[in-house]
Amino acid sequence: MDKDKANNCKNNIDEILTNQDTYLTALEKEFNLEQESAPVPSATEKRLPKVELTIHLPSNMLVPHIPDLNMENWQQLYKEWPEMNYDLFPRWRSADIPVMVIAGAVGALISNKLFEPFVTSHDNCSNKSFANGGHSGEIIDVVRGKLHRLKYGHDLFNPMEVSWHEYFPPNSPDIALGKTVFAWLRHLFQDTFSSEGLPLPGSSYFREIIQDAGNYEIYKTFLTIKMRDISAAAFVPLAMTLYVYGTERGNKNKFFNYRYTTLTIGALAICISVGLLLQPPSFNHPALLAMIPFVVALFKVNQQVNRLLKERYAIINKNDRILQGQQQMLIEGYRQIDRDHQLLIDSFNQLKEISDRSHFLIEGAIEHCHSILAEQEDFLRDLEEKYLKGEQELWQYRC
Repeated sequence: MDKDKANNCKNNIDEILTNQDTYLTALEKEFNLEQESAPVPSATEKRLPKVELTIHLPSNMLVPHIPDLNMENWQQLYKEWPEMNYDLFPRWRSADIPVMVIAGAVGALISNKLFEPFVTSHDNCSNKSFANGGHSGEIIDVVRGKLHRLKYGHDLFNPMEVSWHEYFPPNSPDIALGKTVFAWLRHLFQDTFSSEGLPLPGSSYFREIIQDAGNYEIYKTFLTIKMRDISAAAFVPLAMTLYVYGTERGNKNKFFNYRYTTLTIGALAICISVGLLLQPPSFNHPALLAMIPFVVALFKVNQQVNRLLKERYAIINKNDRILQGQQQMLIEGYRQIDRDHQLLIDSFNQLKEISDRSHFLIEGAIEHCHSILAEQEDFLRDLEEKYLKGEQELWQYRC
């Protein structure tokens, strides 16, 4: 395109100069003017130099094409994303630890304060007969003194050692076996109110080992069940349940989450620890037993959360593989852009070189045109002077 423009410009200038030379030659002949001045250059002598304008455009120019990212998989994965049940692990509040400590300590204090009233209640029952609501004279009290409950008849898991046909005192009316079993169970229940408490179920199978140890205080503290401890073990979960209910009203799983289970387990543990520090000390087996359902609930909560997390981790890994594929595609796109960018730079440099050459040629042509016009001006001035001189001579001749 630039070459055609240059050739057209050259032809136009040649045509102008040729027409001007023809006109001036005819004018000279008409007025018989001598060409004393330098002859006017012909149009062929003033032609612009022939210049070949060649533009070399790269033949391997490519427009980079970056494919669109495929987002269909993301929509599919979003549907597969499991909804996390955030009610399972609400955050602890600032008052949780103080309330947990207070509830556990109050439970231990309740057990301690019930010691004397419960001992008095047991003593009253031990002086009454079965018919009057007591257990006086029953066969399982035939052994007296310390450890008498461990020695015979008071183990809930060892009922076969009891002489059921001799259970009631001599000369007592005949009582059915079912009523006898009821009397035995009531006797065990009433003994939990005593200062010593009821032997742990199954401990009679190890009575010889326990007796050989010979420490009655340790036995009474750690190897018996006391109703006062049962009361404390019932109070602590109830107190924590009421507290969590008041602070988690909007939570659908208020009693099946990390917060409730851990707070209750902690309060029961504090109740056991404080109970050992008070006088008389007592290891709260019922509180330890009460921990079991909360530990099981905590395990189930943890299992459910782990299942949800496992599903999410699987989806995250799947997403990661998709991201790696998208990343590889982007890297290839970046490389193609770099290659095309280099091609554009090379093309720009070629165009700049052609532009510089064209600019140089155009400036030369303009200077050449200025030179031709200056010579034409001198020629026309001489022509005008000769014409005026010829007019004067003609005037003088006529005069």
